[in-house]
Amino acid sequence: MKTHRGFTLLELLVVIGIIGLLAAFLAVFLGNLIETAKNKKTRALLGRIEVALEMYKQRYGAPPPSDSPFAQGAKDLHVHLVAPHTVKTGTDWVEAGPFLTNLVDSEVRGGRANPWGAMPADPSLACPIIDAWGNALGYHCAPRGTNHTSPAHPDWTDNRASYDLWSMGPRGTADPPSGPPSASIGENGEVVNWAP
Repeated sequence: MKTHRGFTLLELLVVIGIIGLLAAFLAVFLGNLIETAKNKKTRALLGRIEVALEMYKQRYGAPPPSDSPFAQGAKDLHVHLVAPHTVKTGTDWVEAGPFLTNLVDSEVRGGRANPWGAMPADPSLACPIIDAWGNALGYHCAPRGTNHTSPAHPDWTDNRASYDLWSMGPRGTADPPSGPPSASIGENGEVVNWAP
């Protein structure tokens, strides 16, 4: 007569433990992959914006100014780079821009990458350009004729460009949303266009 032997409770617990360990490793690995992908997507977005800023600078002699780098900077980018412009040259009005034509709705808060229906652009239609984590980008450009560096942001003295462009990264809380950034920006996962 044959006897059928099943798994013991200890064997089942060992198998469940191994499966749990593998699932934990997989979750950490996938989480790191997702963060890496978001970081690369944000870096690519900043690169595209920098190309558009250089085109704007070639056309007008300077990058677009920003009123406030924290609350308004990402909206300023949307107005100056995505909206069509009319510029007076002599007695004629000439269309210039848009300079950033490859934005998609997921890169703009409210999903309105290109809401401009008529020229000139209506600044009230502007929406912040956002990073892969959904946070508004930061943009600062001192008005023409003023010193680019600022004691409010120590890293600005290290930026060799004439403007600052950054994403707060996955935390999105390295600095207060309405105040000057701390000295740590660029060191805690933020994506920036300068090297500290």
